[in-house]
Amino acid sequence: MAWWMTAIAAVALLLALQFLMSLILISAIQRFAAAFVLAGCTLLIGLLLHRATLTEAWAALAWFVFFSGLYIFGFTLSQGSISIKMLQLLRSGPLARSDVAAIYSPEYMVEKRFDRLLAARFVVRDGDGLKLSARGRMLLDVFTTIQRFCHGRAGY
Repeated sequence: MAWWMTAIAAVALLLALQFLMSLILISAIQRFAAAFVLAGCTLLIGLLLHRATLTEAWAALAWFVFFSGLYIFGFTLSQGSISIKMLQLLRSGPLARSDVAAIYSPEYMVEKRFDRLLAARFVVRDGDGLKLSARGRMLLDVFTTIQRFCHGRAGY
């Protein structure tokens, strides 16, 4: 099997694993990370079994990472896009602008985001407020490192 076919097979495996893992009650990020690691390891094993050259192996890995990146971009866009959510609301029938505005009020949007952070255990309740959990601190450290790398600084 050619290196590019192995890379395509790994991306297909990634998508299949992502679907199968959707049956497990873990976060979408955890499902994608687990599927990515399993599919990536399968790709590496396939390349070793087919005695791919170093150039073929790098090319296959680049394809895999590129298409995995496209997938995660599309996934996060479809999950987080307010415009897409509004279109989904309107699919069931017409809505008054005031109804849509009530659903997407700034207060509701902030509340919804905090609900997601709580569900993912990135924040925990602290009396009447919220505080960063150890898991949230770890994630924040990762993104702070990425921000510093990409922008030369962290934060807004």
